[in-house]
Amino acid sequence: MSLTAFLLSSIVFLALLLVLLLVYKNRLERGEIVGSYHKEEEKKSLNIRLIELPSAIESLNNNRLRENSKELFDVYKILDYKNDEKEYQNNSWHSWQVSFLVAMYKRDLELFLPDIEEVFHREIINESLENLEAEMKKFIKKYQAEVKIDKTKDALCKDLIWNAQEVATMMCYLSRYKNTTKDNA
Repeated sequence: MSLTAFLLSSIVFLALLLVLLLVYKNRLERGEIVGSYHKEEEKKSLNIRLIELPSAIESLNNNRLRENSKELFDVYKILDYKNDEKEYQNNSWHSWQVSFLVAMYKRDLELFLPDIEEVFHREIINESLENLEAEMKKFIKKYQAEVKIDKTKDALCKDLIWNAQEVATMMCYLSRYKNTTKDNA
């Protein structure tokens, strides 16, 4: 009798284990569970401190970097993308300009923008910080894949691969992320 009970309990245990493994596999495939290996790989691939920038931009001090980034905002504002949907989607921003914004992100610098409601589309302003951050990481990956940092400034200024929506998203993120994290602290 005890052998039969042992075999039955072993079968029940194995059946439960099999069900748990199947549930785990299903949740893993749906992306509900991310293994520690994947988390480590994600951290490595998104480590902004390791991104390389053109040496002229890397050599700028933080104040100069902020000034250049603020000048980009002023240009964005003058071009009035909020009221020109066609130009908003065109790739009219070059990699040299975007390098300043990427450098701000790399150095963990906030971009103070006083009147974003008047300049950016409502869809960007209303985005959650998490969505803005996800977009920023996507742009960083694009930067790493497509921008050749060893090119000259003139060559990078001809590299028109960024649209106004991408630039606005980066600026909006840089203007909000520190304020939001302070509020949540």
